[in-house]
Amino acid sequence: STPGKGSRFDVTLGVDKSLFPADILTDRKVDSIDIREYKFMAVKPEDKPDTDMKDSGHTQTAVKRTILIVEDESELLGFYTELFGKEFNVLQAHNGKEGLEIALKAIPDVIISDVMMPEMDGYELTSRLKSHVATSHIQIILLTAKSGDEVQIESYKAGADFYLEKPFHPTALYEQVRNIIQSREKLIHRYMAGQVEAAEIVSNDLDAKFLARIDSIIKKNLSNDKFSINDLTSDAGISRTQLHMKLKGIVGMSTTEYINDIRLKEAIVLMQGGYRVSEAAYSTGFSSPNYFSRLFRKKFGMSPVSYLEDLKRQAKSG
Repeated sequence: STPGKGSRFDVTLGVDKSLFPADILTDRKVDSIDIREYKFMAVKPEDKPDTDMKDSGHTQTAVKRTILIVEDESELLGFYTELFGKEFNVLQAHNGKEGLEIALKAIPDVIISDVMMPEMDGYELTSRLKSHVATSHIQIILLTAKSGDEVQIESYKAGADFYLEKPFHPTALYEQVRNIIQSREKLIHRYMAGQVEAAEIVSNDLDAKFLARIDSIIKKNLSNDKFSINDLTSDAGISRTQLHMKLKGIVGMSTTEYINDIRLKEAIVLMQGGYRVSEAAYSTGFSSPNYFSRLFRKKFGMSPVSYLEDLKRQAKSG
């Protein structure tokens, strides 16, 4: 050390295989170029993904999707944040425990997590998120430095939707996130267009059971025009915010929109069975036939009477 000038420190790092636990070692050959490119490789202008989110005529809405990145290395955390920061809302967590807390509070659209971390590793984080009703629908990508069938099996056993082996090109990770979001948006559009049922667009049994329970509670209170979101969350055992975010993530609707959607579909069944418009409206919990007709026209693009006449014409022509 030299006063007024500074100090010099020499640090020796152990690189012998015997110094490390067996569970963090890999047989994969990774040279210095791989490591350098993995940490510092920027996305070249010609390789940068198209961020307009356009595909086959489908365009992403102006709402930014939210990504949670769980990574204990500050340098990599900053790198991933820079990679996704322009097109997505990015949340950060430095370990699995912190990631779990943030995920339960924010309900992100996608989670990208490292596997080896202090406090809680990526496998446990994934397992806990996939077994919690508020977060079981979230798509999770695990990043691992180890390779082989065992890693793949362990990742999927934990509930991960995808995994990437390090090192990888940043664009590969970016495109995977992009494809996940586009696929979900397409499923939501199909559901909102009436092409599929809600149960057909969920990816696991927990979400299927969750939707079935929500539907059952709503239908049980179908004719009750005083039935509220608070009543639904109380019966379902989930917070108002978590229910809103989960329904947005699965079917693209708020809780109020989803309740009204079920009521409208049940009203169609009643009208096809001979109910008049006003009778169907009151029987499905709408406060007035005018409000019912307004919501019906907004969803189906025509009045209830015109909709029924159209169904009759289709039945005759078929």
